[in-house]
Amino acid sequence: MSGASGTGVTWASLGALIPSAEQSSQWGNAIDANPSSTTYSWCGAGGIRVAQSNGSIRAVPETGVEAMLAARALTINHNTHVVCVLVATDPLDPDTVYAGFEAGQNYSIPPVATVAMYTTNDGASWHFIPPPTKMTYLDFGGFALRNNIVQAVFTDDVEFARPSSRWSIKAEVEGSNGSWISTSLACPMVGPCVAFGPQIPQGACGMSSWQQALLVAVPGSLPGDPVWQGTSWAPGIPECDPGLLFTDQRNNEYLLDFAMRNPLVRSVDDGFRWQPVQLPERDGHKVGGSPIAGFDVATVTPSGDLLVIIGPAYATTERLLLLTPGATQWCSVSGVLPPDTRRVPIRAIAVTASRLVMLQEATTGNLAQGGSERSVSLTAIRCAD
Repeated sequence: MSGASGTGVTWASLGALIPSAEQSSQWGNAIDANPSSTTYSWCGAGGIRVAQSNGSIRAVPETGVEAMLAARALTINHNTHVVCVLVATDPLDPDTVYAGFEAGQNYSIPPVATVAMYTTNDGASWHFIPPPTKMTYLDFGGFALRNNIVQAVFTDDVEFARPSSRWSIKAEVEGSNGSWISTSLACPMVGPCVAFGPQIPQGACGMSSWQQALLVAVPGSLPGDPVWQGTSWAPGIPECDPGLLFTDQRNNEYLLDFAMRNPLVRSVDDGFRWQPVQLPERDGHKVGGSPIAGFDVATVTPSGDLLVIIGPAYATTERLLLLTPGATQWCSVSGVLPPDTRRVPIRAIAVTASRLVMLQEATTGNLAQGGSERSVSLTAIRCAD
């Protein structure tokens, strides 16, 4: 990773790495899952889906979304098919779903933007999330969960990689009777005050210099209204694949993204400095470090197992690898991945308290985030070699 410092530590030396909190980056992540919950949701090929704790799946139709976007000249090339790229469910109200849909200004791209909308009646009707004063719908930058409240984050700044700059990042939270309250992106409730920066409108994935920023709170900031700054030790994350921040039981912060040169890095000083965690090789080759969309996606389970699906996409059938706490080598997991991942690769993975959730592309060669979901029990993930 650019800017990572120090000689680093080995995965084996970390011992049991039990995550106490997780945050997913907004770009490339169309799954909303939480290791502390048994429910999850995703952007599906035919609409949003929500999986209940009892195993049932309910559909949340995108009724009227295309017409609402078109009325404001936000659809792309007058496309009549809306593309869900982000989803978040309300932990306190199961009927409320928040979503981000691909959009372009005056029907045109680039840049590709995301517009935030919400439904309180399981998709029967949708509404725009109002932007803060002096901002527009196209300034939406993703969702953040803080103390069981979903924050819709907005920004009109594009220079989050500058470590010398400071920001108070705006957010909107839902009030009563359809009202929205302006606030600030708050610190996470658990762990250091480290967060992914807002996603900004950009060109095609892999064809622009934009990176997902990593932000830390300026020392002395109020947790509910922090002043954010970029960190010079980890200025940005590749924009094409989902990344993951998680905190361990010792309050250390980790950044996991297998598109980075160092796929796992650690901070022991609240996110200001980062050092690589050395992972074992597999068959004499480094695992991770592929800065191209669809190559490697990874997550960490509630018990501290590291899971990665390696490709490369469209070249070989993908494989699921497992690295258990304290292990010095990877092992393969069989019978878990869906068939034909060569033609239809896995785009994102996440975990709940009990399941691994995987999202494939919607159709062969379609890089839209909505796709086909498959989930398996975490108890089924065992070494096959």
